[in-house]
Amino acid sequence: MIANDPAQTRSAGSRLTAAGGELLYAAGGANPGSGAGGDATPRTDATLGALGSAWTSGLRTLGEQVEALGRYANLAATAYERAGG
Repeated sequence: MIANDPAQTRSAGSRLTAAGGELLYAAGGANPGSGAGGDATPRTDATLGALGSAWTSGLRTLGEQVEALGRYANLAATAYERAGG
């Protein structure tokens, strides 16, 4: 038998879903710039632009995964409730 408190599982799931949404919001607002600008060499400028793009993509992916984990926890809480706790 697996012991579980569905209310705690659902609470954790809700917090994870909210955190994932906040990460997605941060990814949408992240604007690390297209590069160094100014007198930076083209190679430095391109590298910083790629880093900025990867940072935004990584935040988006992490946000999606954390949100999905939260939804899964909420589904698990429902399953435990239906199974009798």
